[in-house]
Amino acid sequence: HLAQSFNQMVENVQTAHGELEQLNKTLERRVDERTKALRLEINERKQAENKLRESEERFRQLSEASFEGIVIHYQGTILEANQSFATMFGYTVQEVLGKNMLDFASPESKSVVIENMRVGNEQPYEAIGLRKDGTTFPGELMGKAMNYKGYLARVVAIRDITERKRAEKLIVEGFLNEIKMKLTHYV
Repeated sequence: HLAQSFNQMVENVQTAHGELEQLNKTLERRVDERTKALRLEINERKQAENKLRESEERFRQLSEASFEGIVIHYQGTILEANQSFATMFGYTVQEVLGKNMLDFASPESKSVVIENMRVGNEQPYEAIGLRKDGTTFPGELMGKAMNYKGYLARVVAIRDITERKRAEKLIVEGFLNEIKMKLTHYV
């Protein structure tokens, strides 16, 4: 009877050992599958991060190559600016970051800028820019809504149109002088 009980116990241990080996193999297979899935996920995330960095670098290079001042702002607070913008207004890029867009508009143009920001205007409009030294210049602005680091921000391009305004004035003055000359000729 003792031998039979011992044999039954050995058989139970062997069965349990076999089941344990089977569970261990299943567990090892699941760990291997999960490890492969995690490696794949990590690689995909790294690739996405690299693509994002490359995209941001391309945007930065394009922005820096532009003659126009370019800023990205969220509710008026400047998050990014290119060197052209900073130079146009007499600041460094670091000085510009965190400032409000209205800090760069002359008093007579603040309401125009506020209204265009409020309605999300995506058409060009004119406003008077205010430099750090207090001087002003005519500018043409155009903004577009964009997703930027999870924010619904706006990218704005600003062009100094001083020369264009000067040329327009000369054309108008020339036209007026021509009309005056014709009128005096007929009088």
